[in-house]
Amino acid sequence: MGNKSPKQTLLRIALEYLEAITSNDLSRLPLSPRVRSTENGIEKELGTGSIWGTPRRISSRQTFVDPKTESIVFFGVVTNTATVHTGRSAQWWIYSVRLQTEHALITEVEEIVTDHIFAHYDKKPWEITPNPAFRSMLPEDEQISRDELISTVECYWNAVERSIDGYSLPFHPDSVRSECGTITTDALNFPNSARGDFVKTSNAGWRWDVLNRRFPIVDVERGVVVSFAELRMTENTNPDFLPCIVAEAFKIESGLIIDLNAIFYAGENQANW
Repeated sequence: MGNKSPKQTLLRIALEYLEAITSNDLSRLPLSPRVRSTENGIEKELGTGSIWGTPRRISSRQTFVDPKTESIVFFGVVTNTATVHTGRSAQWWIYSVRLQTEHALITEVEEIVTDHIFAHYDKKPWEITPNPAFRSMLPEDEQISRDELISTVECYWNAVERSIDGYSLPFHPDSVRSECGTITTDALNFPNSARGDFVKTSNAGWRWDVLNRRFPIVDVERGVVVSFAELRMTENTNPDFLPCIVAEAFKIESGLIIDLNAIFYAGENQANW
């Protein structure tokens, strides 16, 4: 088969990790002796978190890799049931994991897990499907540099902090954001335009300090950035909200954000990375 490309190596590691979830068997994982693992910011031995246990099914899969950072990020849905959606024994987890590798060994595992479905969400976990936009390649004239991609996402986080004017955000006119699978742009229960969270007076409390910003995935050819961050409460944050550990994927065309997909854990924990 010849030597594997760096991208293929990362994809094969991702496959083994997902297979480990479905079989509850870590034995094939290429783990570093110093691997560190957290779930929602709490350090745990790998394989002991919420999604691990009896063999699982992964009902939705979307994998991102970046050979430059040697990182893997996965967005998906994990369940313990093969036949039914609901019932006393059925459990569903909306799930993201960041895997850091060095020399083809996993050194860091950062899991974000939520089984809480907010009442205003209109999509149930078993209805979530991957967004094909994140797989599509961009024409060269719609691509921007790695640094420009990161800068675009930094603008987004700055707008979440309200340190820049929301009107200056580089949104595409067709921009759509989803949150744990539910579309939040001009959608049922979310009467917000692309800019709505940032410029509507009714959303004045939608603001946090955005700390510990990280960019494990930056894909110039696809215009994709996956960023991890912590949203911490401020004196101006709506008190009904909660701090979050969030993983958010951005699709950027011609320097404009067109798709956003967020998975988060809402609670007092810190990411500790």
